[in-house]
This record gives sequence, C-alpha cells and structure tokens, in this order.
Amino acid sequence: MIVPSAILALVWGASAASTVEPRPTLLRGGRTLQTPPPPSNLRRVACGRGIDGDGGLSSCPEGDSLLANVDSLHEVRCCRDGAASGWKQKCADDHPNVFARSEIEGLCHEVSFLDAYALCGADGGRMCTAAEIFGSCAIGTGCNWDRELVWTCGEAGGACGEGSDCCSGRCGAGGECSPWPAANRAVNPGFEDSSVSPWYSNSDDAAAALTLDSSQSHSGSQSVLSV
Repeated sequence: MIVPSAILALVWGASAASTVEPRPTLLRGGRTLQTPPPPSNLRRVACGRGIDGDGGLSSCPEGDSLLANVDSLHEVRCCRDGAASGWKQKCADDHPNVFARSEIEGLCHEVSFLDAYALCGADGGRMCTAAEIFGSCAIGTGCNWDRELVWTCGEAGGACGEGSDCCSGRCGAGGECSPWPAANRAVNPGFEDSSVSPWYSNSDDAAAALTLDSSQSHSGSQSVLSV
C-alpha cells in the first residue's frame, strides 16, 4: 500500500521530470541549433493617402495605421521600382524611383494579405512599404482608396523592427526582413511572383492580433474600377 507521503513524492518527482528542458541539438564547432520563431500573423495597414502630421493630411476614418491579421480583408495598392505603363509617380522627392497603382486588371481589390501580395506580384509590382504609403507614394492612384487602410510590407533585406514589418512575417536578428521560407518556394516556385499559399503558422503574437469589429472589418470584394 502506498502511503500519502509516498504519493506526494511520486507526484513531485513526475512534475520535476516534466519541467526538464530538452537538451539543445549540438552542431559542428559546438554551436547549438536555433529554432527560428514562427512568422507573424500580423501586417500593417496604412492610410492610403499617407500621413503628414498635425495640420497636414487628415487621417483615414480608421486612423493612420494599425496591425491587422493576415486573414482580414483590406484594400490593395501596389508599388514598383521604376516607371511602367499605368503606374504613377507620386512621391518623387522622397522616393524618386517608386511608382504606384491601385487598379489591377481593371478592378479594385479588397482582400486578405496573401491575396494582396500575389496580386501585386502578378501585376509586375510589389507591396508598398509602410514608409512609402505614409509618404503618399500611392495617393490619388484610383479606387477611392485614399480614405482606406491598405496593406503594406517590406521585402527581404528591408529594415524591420518586428515580423509584422516584413512580407514574409519574419524580421531577422540583424533588423532586416527575412525571405519567404524556402519550403514554400520549393513547393510553389512561382509564389514570389503571383501565387498564393497559406504557408504561415500560428505565431506567438497571435493573441495580439487586432480583433476586427463591424466598424473595422470589411467584406471581401472586387469592384469595377472606380477612380
């Protein structure tokens, strides 16, 4: 018969054993294998007209910017480096090589982040960075998106402070955006240009995701061009 004190000893022993952390995997040269953090499920959406401080451009009804879950629906404006037909230069002083547009294949789009990323790539562009949208690089490019919050992100190598700054959802230790996971590119080589694949997993900061209420969320739509 096991006495109560013996039962407690067994419980304590099991608890102690369950809290022992696994030994790290050692690599050649004594280095340890570091598991990268999961990508962020958040990206920044910013006022399509840009911001200009007090007394400047007025904010969008939803504010200057906020962090939104990648599955939420927001408007799309795209940027590209260098001139091309249908692309407009709006911020020549601060970003002389950046051109933007809102209409993609004659439509205005309000979609999830991954769909927005794919649309911009398929149209020969990329997602605008937050700095470019804040700097009015896409103001007046159509779709009446000047008063809406549009998706933004930085490509690999761009400066970042957190994963939500990056298209890939990963900000490297050196403060630069990491590229999309190689596994995603291996399965879907065309992703960087035009494909959509929900490669991301739930991240540790998922609890910080904005819970969009009826005043902040949108129903998905692709509307006929409206300038």
